Amino acid sequence: MRRFAFGTMGSTAILALLATAQPVLGQSIVDLGTLPGDIFSSALAINNRGEVVGESASVPGDEEEPPDFRAVLWSNGGITDLGTLGGGFSIAQGINDRSQIVGRSEIPSGEVHAFLWANGRIIDLGTLGGERSTAEDINNRGDIVGASQTPEGDNHAVLWRKGRIIDLGTLGGRNSRAVAINNRGQIAGNSETANGKTHAFLWQKGRMIDIGSFGGAFSVAEGINDRGEIVGMITSEGPSRAFLWQRGRLTDLGEGGAFGINNRGEIVGYTIFPGQRSTHAVVWYRGGITDLGTLPLEFSTRSLARAINERGQIVGDVEAGDRDEDHAALWTH
Repeated sequence: MRRFAFGTMGSTAILALLATAQPVLGQSIVDLGTLPGDIFSSALAINNRGEVVGESASVPGDEEEPPDFRAVLWSNGGITDLGTLGGGFSIAQGINDRSQIVGRSEIPSGEVHAFLWANGRIIDLGTLGGERSTAEDINNRGDIVGASQTPEGDNHAVLWRKGRIIDLGTLGGRNSRAVAINNRGQIAGNSETANGKTHAFLWQKGRMIDIGSFGGAFSVAEGINDRGEIVGMITSEGPSRAFLWQRGRLTDLGEGGAFGINNRGEIVGYTIFPGQRSTHAVVWYRGGITDLGTLPLEFSTRSLARAINERGQIVGDVEAGDRDEDHAALWTH
C-alpha cells in the first residue's frame, strides 16, 4: 500500500436556465492530483466524511481498463494506493461513511473480480459462478451492489449481504447491473428488457421495477438517495437527456447526464452550455442549474461531476493538462 501527499421543465425554461447559469459565489475547486508518475485520475465517489475514491493511471482515461489503473483513496491530505487482488489494475467505485470501499480488480488469472477494501485489507467478493464481477456501491450497513457473470455467461445485477451473493434478476433480458444502493436497501440499476432495450430499474422488497425511458430506446440509472429518488440519463436519437425519477414520475432535466443525488435533492452531472463545445460539471437544484466551471487554466475547458455528499461536497473530473489529461476534482462552497 502506498500513501502520498496530494497537492421536468419545458424546453424554453431549460434554455433560459442554461443561458444564465453561473458558477456558485464562494465556490472553490481543488485538483486532487494523481499517484506519483501518473497523468490521469478520476474521482468516482465521496462519503460524508469527505473521503474520496476513484482511480489513478499513467495513461488518459479513455483507455479500457489499462493494466496500470490503480484504485485510490484521497483522505486527510494524502492519496493512498489501495492495491489489487493480485492482478495489474484496480478501480475504486464506492465508499460508505465507515470508510469501506468497493470496486473491481484484476486477479492473477487475468479475470476481473469485485472487491471490498476495509481496514487496510482488500477482499475478493467472488462471483455467481462465472468469471467476472464488479462492485459499484456500498451503503452504511455494508450492503454492496454490482454485477456478476453467471455460469451461463450472462451478467446479472447482484447484492452482497452478510457474506451472501444474491442474484437480483433482470427486466426480462439476459443482462443487468446494479449501480447504487441507499441506506434503506433500495437499489438502482440497469437491465435489458425482453425486447432488447436497456431500461433503468428500482429494486426494492425483492422486486425489480422498470422506471421507463420517456419513450426513448435506453435509460441508464446512475445514482439513488435515501428517499428513493433516482438520477441518470436517457438516450435515443440525438444528445442524451439527464433525468430525475421520483414517486413514479420521470422529470427531464435537459441535455446531458445526471450521476449523483443527495438527500436534499441536489443533483450533479454535466451539460454543454450554449456557445460551449465541452462538457461542464453542473448542479441541478429546485428547478435551477449551476455551472461548476473548470480549473483557472487557459486549456481547462471541460469538467464533469459524479457524486455529491450531504455536506454539498462534489467530486468528479476536470481537464488539468494540455495533453488531454483529466484529474480528479473536489468542489466545495
